[in-house]
Amino acid sequence: MKKENKWIALYHRYEETFWYLVFGGLTTLLNLVVFYVMYEWWGIDKVVSNVTAWVAGVLFAFVTNKLFVFRSGGWNGKKLWWELGTFVSARLFSGVFDTVFLIAFTEWLMRLPAMPVKIVSNILVIIMNYVFSKWIVFRKKAE
Repeated sequence: MKKENKWIALYHRYEETFWYLVFGGLTTLLNLVVFYVMYEWWGIDKVVSNVTAWVAGVLFAFVTNKLFVFRSGGWNGKKLWWELGTFVSARLFSGVFDTVFLIAFTEWLMRLPAMPVKIVSNILVIIMNYVFSKWIVFRKKAE
């Protein structure tokens, strides 16, 4: 019985991080699948594929972060527009990082295969996006 209580307490302590990792993982999966299908199967330019994958990920991530991770209520008014604007701005920053990282390691520096580079980049982007979302976009105001 005590073990279960410890697990429940641990879950509650890290609940937000847990859900961010779940939905961040799903966002990353969506990003990778869109990129892979467009680039590897359809032969579309890697930058176009990456930007399209980014757009799909940002739309999915905003909704899931707002609803399930940071539980930020309200879908109208100034709060929504501020969250959406700062979220997209932060994701633009990490999206540019992702694209530059991809080009740097597949064309400029090492000529590595695109998918492994994309996976490493996404790990760095997940960390960056969590920091932006927690401390800027969906931050809790002191009451």
